Amino acid sequence: MTSHWIAEHYQNLFKVNLYMRVQDIQETIWLEKGIRVSKDKAARARRRGQALIVGEYKEQYALLPRYAAEILRSNPGNTMKLKLDANVFDRFVDNNMSEVFNAYILSARHKPIITMLEDIREGLMDRLHKKRDFIGKKEITLCPRIQILLEKHKIWARGWNAYWDGGFCYGVREGATQVKYVVDLNQHTCSCNAWQTYMKAYEFLLEPLNGPQEWPTSDSIVVAPKAVP
Repeated sequence: MTSHWIAEHYQNLFKVNLYMRVQDIQETIWLEKGIRVSKDKAARARRRGQALIVGEYKEQYALLPRYAAEILRSNPGNTMKLKLDANVFDRFVDNNMSEVFNAYILSARHKPIITMLEDIREGLMDRLHKKRDFIGKKEITLCPRIQILLEKHKIWARGWNAYWDGGFCYGVREGATQVKYVVDLNQHTCSCNAWQTYMKAYEFLLEPLNGPQEWPTSDSIVVAPKAVP
């Protein structure tokens, strides 16, 4: 068993932990293959493994400009805007979004950058249409989770008064204040923009991408990966 073979065979382990301890390499080989390897051989294998991974990282980082150009080509006009009010709840919203997203991409985070981005993109494509299909097949007025949320909003809305126009529109006012909004049940809009903003966030699709062989060329600067000490 050579250090070169170890580096090739356990390349996925080095992707997860580029600085895997020599003792851990020895123990892994012993448990899986029943072979004792020296510390020197395990150390050489780690250096070879790091070189392989860094080489792959450099190759994929060099493809980033073309990858970005392909995303812009296949998904024209898709943008994301996030605006948070300057109050204490901002960091909670931001933190919750980060935690959910980090948990979702956990299996892809250790991979080289292009592979990681593609895994995340394809996972989101699959997730979006599955969620749409799932709710589209339900013969219910509201999902259980939404029903719970509705009950909470009923409590929050107790201080608001509604005025019906006889059709599909309501004027709503907060207590005796002059804070007023117009809600159109037919158009699914509210003058506060909360309703249509939520729907707008899920209106667009993630379009599939071509493989690297079809990516357009780019004049952007090539970004180098972090150096391995």
